[in-house]
Amino acid sequence: MIMKKVLAGLCVAATMASVSGAALAAEDGFYGAVDIGQSTGHDVCDPFAGIAITSCDDKAISYRLGGGYNFNQNFGAEISYTDYGNQNLSYLDTGFPVSVKFEATAFQVVGTGTLPVGNQFSLTAKAGLAAVNLDAKGTVLGFSFSESANDTQFVWGLGAQFDATQNIGIRVNYENLGTVGKASTTGTSKLSNISAGLVFKFF
Repeated sequence: MIMKKVLAGLCVAATMASVSGAALAAEDGFYGAVDIGQSTGHDVCDPFAGIAITSCDDKAISYRLGGGYNFNQNFGAEISYTDYGNQNLSYLDTGFPVSVKFEATAFQVVGTGTLPVGNQFSLTAKAGLAAVNLDAKGTVLGFSFSESANDTQFVWGLGAQFDATQNIGIRVNYENLGTVGKASTTGTSKLSNISAGLVFKFF
């Protein structure tokens, strides 16, 4: 439902910004991008020994700011910063209530691939490295605790882009960051993200 609303809003924005003339698939040059989506911590809500989960939300709204350069119609590079939002978990540990909020952010440096399909539509892919920070903040018996883990993950993604004009595109993307966090402190989670956004090209 969230993604449907986002896509509808992006289509309206692109239509309002469109100009006369046919739009072209990605060409060489710089671009900026902004995306909004939904992240998922796939095993946040999995039960484990000694606890009873009382509530859990393994999905959150994500935001990304990025910029890149297309070397040609098929290959490029992109850097970005993403806030993957908060996943929340509440449980009972030996009868005591515990609440934990997981917050993930990442800087990414990736190579990009583009396969034009017609003049305006392209299939896309990316692969590279993500410096991921995962914070686990919680409370138990009125006391607060906080743990943090930083690691570098291989990230890959698949998507598509529609160029509404020569300078504005609409893109959707799925990305997988693998397992983030540290088992002994924050715990670990398999993190993925589905997003949609606008691309602003500068020739």
